[in-house]
Amino acid sequence: MTSRTLHSRLAGIAALSALLVAGCSDGGGGDACANGACDASLDSTPADTANDSDGAETALPDATLPDATADAADAADAADAADAADAAEAADVADAAVAADAASCVEVGCTGGASCCGAICVDTATDPGSCGACGAICTGTFCAASHCRAVAFASVLANGRAVIVSDGQTDDDVASQSLSTALGARGLTVRTVSQDLAGELLGADGCPHPSAGETFVAVGGPYLHRAVQWLDGNLAPLAIETSATGWGWMTRVARTTVAERPGSWFDAGHDLFVVQMAYDPVTTRVDWEVYGWTGKGTLAGAYYFVNTLLPNKDAYPTTTWTIVEWVDADGDGVASLGDTFTPVASG
Repeated sequence: MTSRTLHSRLAGIAALSALLVAGCSDGGGGDACANGACDASLDSTPADTANDSDGAETALPDATLPDATADAADAADAADAADAADAAEAADVADAAVAADAASCVEVGCTGGASCCGAICVDTATDPGSCGACGAICTGTFCAASHCRAVAFASVLANGRAVIVSDGQTDDDVASQSLSTALGARGLTVRTVSQDLAGELLGADGCPHPSAGETFVAVGGPYLHRAVQWLDGNLAPLAIETSATGWGWMTRVARTTVAERPGSWFDAGHDLFVVQMAYDPVTTRVDWEVYGWTGKGTLAGAYYFVNTLLPNKDAYPTTTWTIVEWVDADGDGVASLGDTFTPVASG
């Protein structure tokens, strides 16, 4: 059983225990409960009436009468006793659940190649808290293939799987397929999806949710790609910048310009593109982005990734981002061997 399953079970038990002990009330009016919900229209106060079987209304006993007072006290005692018994039972269930989980892990073992760490089954191949062995924590790195890996271009193939998400723009889709083919040829299991069909892979705000051990690659700019927009605003080292002097990128936190060209410079044969890694220190997830200011620039970024960065990944042991100027030198309208690729900035 995974830690998520254990926590979910215990949370459910705690919620049940709280419901049994606290009951359901508005805190003042004593609303009655139907199907677990409180409804002011179902108030059951001493002044209310109840319908008998022949349809005539009979007043409820006045709470000030001796018999009614005694009955109320007895009912309260009975309710308290029932609540205490229910709470004790819920606690026993919780204890039994923890004991069962521990027993299933320690005595029965884990499935799917997982390891039993502290009575919890974990995948030490990808778990940043038990990477390669129980308790081996990855700090400032991510866990892949049972080793803590540096957040750098050199680790691009560390995970055995990748998911490439495009935004549906034609050039971006072509670039996505180029990356998919290249990563697949290097031994990765790759799936390519459109952001419109990504489902749970993308949160409503665009936050990526890849599965453990899967590299997330977003292809396309932030104006169309929801994941890139979210990453550039929350985790990525760089974010796009527009100003009176031109277009380019700035550091996301310090807001310092790192590369810029006049807006008039950009066209179908001139562009800047970025390749960068976004690192989440909480989940230790690493996401990649590839995009230019135009669709042709994104195609050029994919070409550079496939033909320069990927085959020479070990030459980038600390690099997490690079901005490159692309010029269609041979005039064929696409990124190719005859073009010029000039690194402008990196970090």
